[in-house]
Amino acid sequence: MSEMGYRIKVNLKNGEIEVEGDKEFVKDEIEKLLERIVAKFSLASSLEMDKDKKDVLTQSGAVTEQNMLFESFAEFYKAIDPKKEQDKSLIAVYWFNKFEGKDAVTPKDVVEILKDAGVPLPSNISRDLRELASGKKAYLIKVNVKGGRPAYKLSMTGENYVNKLLRVNE
Repeated sequence: MSEMGYRIKVNLKNGEIEVEGDKEFVKDEIEKLLERIVAKFSLASSLEMDKDKKDVLTQSGAVTEQNMLFESFAEFYKAIDPKKEQDKSLIAVYWFNKFEGKDAVTPKDVVEILKDAGVPLPSNISRDLRELASGKKAYLIKVNVKGGRPAYKLSMTGENYVNKLLRVNE
């Protein structure tokens, strides 16, 4: 006897979420979704609005009001519209750190998210990440993951730089 298929569908006026598959798949996807929702509400509840500047401030640093509205990396990328090759990689690390809670971002992660968003890839992402983590810019902090492969997380300087790019393009 085959296992019964499961389906969850939520519309909320075309915000649409539809998950269909076996029990474990549906359960895993709903748990991931709930984690993201809880994370967004937790962040939103810790924000204070400065009405004059229309900036949203978090306890860890500035994030624009616009930043809270992005549902995908592609939207976020488009809002910033980076002019520099290195900024593409930096924006991807920012997304992983701030929106997905991933503290160790590899060059492979950056390639995948840029490809998924349809963004032309920088010529050498590994080099760009190394340079962004160098003392010259210090927008990233180098961390190591299993196997000694390099991974990166956003520094406060990098966070401030990306927030500045967001404000310029509002």
